[in-house]
Amino acid sequence: MIASGRQPLAPCLAGLLCALTACVTPIASQYEVEQPRVQDRTGLLAGIGGGGGIDILESADAKPGYAAEARLGYGFTPAMQLYLSAAFDSANHDNFGTLRNYQVTVQIQHYLVARRAVGAFVHAGIGLAIADPQPQQGLLPGTSATGYGLATSGGVGMDIRIANDLYLAPELFYRRANVNAQGSGANLDAIGLMLSLIYY
Repeated sequence: MIASGRQPLAPCLAGLLCALTACVTPIASQYEVEQPRVQDRTGLLAGIGGGGGIDILESADAKPGYAAEARLGYGFTPAMQLYLSAAFDSANHDNFGTLRNYQVTVQIQHYLVARRAVGAFVHAGIGLAIADPQPQQGLLPGTSATGYGLATSGGVGMDIRIANDLYLAPELFYRRANVNAQGSGANLDAIGLMLSLIYY
């Protein structure tokens, strides 16, 4: 297993997400005082987005990378949605070349502010992670297999209505994958910014 003397990044990143949530909420609440209609952000949810950030292997090997995500789910109320997320992160690491991290998670999303024109939201989820080095040389030293394991992720952001039922949503995301390859484990973290188009 790869070892590192550095402290885990997860507590620091979780604190950063909480601080950004506290900042985004009052900003979004000033855009519009009109209350949402019952059908706003309800029904079918579909979205696609892309962005970039930092991919971190074992809290030590941090490299710039890019990210993408597709969403499909359902909005039960203007303040709460449930969706399936298929996410992808990729970066070039020193020991592996290109390391791709795929995540399929179930996400719960809650709106802290849900005006018609603008909203502020947080989301979190859990699911399956797949870590795939390219070229295929093994996720960890002495292994030759793709890694599988637990995926956890979350984010905080805003959405801005640009058309009926269509929103532009910038957000800060954090994803973590605890994967195993032939008995050896590794932790992969990704934090970055993403811009998405979301239809409700």
